[in-house]
Amino acid sequence: MLRHKKHVEFSWVKAHIGIYGNELADVAAEYATRREAVDQVLGIPKSWLQYILKQDTLLKWQKRWESSPKSRFLYGLMSTVSTKRCYGDFFLNQILTTHGCFPQHQHKFFGKSPSCICGTDFGTVSHYIFGCSRYHFIRSRFFPLSFSSMSILELVNHHSA
Repeated sequence: MLRHKKHVEFSWVKAHIGIYGNELADVAAEYATRREAVDQVLGIPKSWLQYILKQDTLLKWQKRWESSPKSRFLYGLMSTVSTKRCYGDFFLNQILTTHGCFPQHQHKFFGKSPSCICGTDFGTVSHYIFGCSRYHFIRSRFFPLSFSSMSILELVNHHSA
């Protein structure tokens, strides 16, 4: 019946009172319960498949993120993976990944000194943001007064930082 009709309407009818179409539906349903095989495959909705694949990918990504020995600084900031978080700014990405111009990173790849030029600590992201005396003026001008009690991620997300 569905193969020949282009337009189908569904409506509620009281059962077992002799309505022809409803009686046919009852007979067809009864017949279908006795069949060995299914003759009508409806397929999987694309949206459901996308949802399942996304959930599976996020679960695998999270497990890999938790067990990886790499990027522990970033893991300390963001321990949960997410597709909703994006920092498209080149400089923010250098801070969050601790890559780029930081002496600690430069030391790993180019053999340069890992120390900050202020001479008091290693040249890490945390040192530059929270402790380096050379950047005191920048911190006082651009960071909120309570920045020392904030995490790096809170500073990144802070509207006035």
